[in-house]
Amino acid sequence: MTRVLIVDDSLTDAYRAEQLSLDYFSEVMTVCTARGFFIEMDSFKPDLVLMDVMIGEVENGFALISEWRSIEVERGLEKTPIAVVSSKTAPEDRDWAFKQGAQAYLTKPITRENLIEAIKFLLPLQSLEVSAKGIVVVPGKSSNLR
Repeated sequence: MTRVLIVDDSLTDAYRAEQLSLDYFSEVMTVCTARGFFIEMDSFKPDLVLMDVMIGEVENGFALISEWRSIEVERGLEKTPIAVVSSKTAPEDRDWAFKQGAQAYLTKPITRENLIEAIKFLLPLQSLEVSAKGIVVVPGKSSNLR
């Protein structure tokens, strides 16, 4: 069972990410606030996070990533793979995302192709297999798609 957590306050962008993710993950959860992010990181325990950087008027996805990375260190947890999904395209935004602890940066609107690339990069011990549902992430197998 593989899980993805989508953090985005845009209903349109969240819906698109959900629809694409449903083809690859067995469980998809979407939240639109920082509070929701922290609650679901503890209870849903995603295999991958797709994080918007502009969440509402005061919440900042970059800061959420940094804060979560600190929590992981404090608790002795393994790093949860996080991909930023943003309309910001400047190189300094990408650099800042990586400095805060993101491991991939996708530009909105998210596409099937860049989601697959993120999965292959961030979940290398998983496999993408063809099923009746399309290509799905299978836990615990090495990917044969590189």
